[in-house]
Amino acid sequence: MQNDATDTPPRLLTTGEIAKRLGQRVDRIARILRTRPHIQPSAMAGNSRLYDHESYILICREIATIDARKTERKRFIDKLCKAATGPDRASRRLYSDSDVELKKRMGQEGGAS
Repeated sequence: MQNDATDTPPRLLTTGEIAKRLGQRVDRIARILRTRPHIQPSAMAGNSRLYDHESYILICREIATIDARKTERKRFIDKLCKAATGPDRASRRLYSDSDVELKKRMGQEGGAS
C-alpha cells in the first residue's frame, strides 16, 4: 500500500490563493510580501510567484501582528481622546457654572440699584 500523502507533491499557493484562504484582499497580501524580505517564493511559474506552507504560515503571523498593532494603536488613541475630552468637559461645566453664578450676581446688583 502506498501512502497518498507521501506521493503528492507539496501544494504551492499564489498570492490570490493565499488571500482567498485568509479572507484578505490581494493587495494586502501583496504588500506584506513586498515589504517582508524574509518571505520568499518557493518557485516561479511564468510571472507568478508560488509560496509553500511555511511562507503561508509566515504571512498569517504577519497579518496577526499587524492587526494586533492596529488594535493596540486604536486603544491608545481612544485613551488619549478620552483624556483630552475629559478635562474639557469639566472646564466647560466649570465655566458654565461660573457664568450662571455671575448672571445671578449681576441680576441681584441690577435689581438692588
